[in-house]
Amino acid sequence: GTVVYLTAAQLQKLDRFEGVPTHYQRKELTAEVLEGDEWEKKRVIAYVKVDASQFLPPSEAYRCAVLRNLRGSFPELHGLVLRDG
Repeated sequence: GTVVYLTAAQLQKLDRFEGVPTHYQRKELTAEVLEGDEWEKKRVIAYVKVDASQFLPPSEAYRCAVLRNLRGSFPELHGLVLRDG
């Protein structure tokens, strides 16, 4: 996965895309994040499905935003494969 640093306003906008609180909820976790050459433990937010049995495909705009973000770390990436799991 990747970590994106967001402002409070950006996080609220992302909440709307994610369907918080109806479809997803924010969950705080600790993750190891590569900062330069060092792995550091950071508090992060992940979005977790409220009903894991329901598949809601992401919009094309959302998929494009995710792909742009991932290309920052993986420039050779040319597409995403959707899966429910």
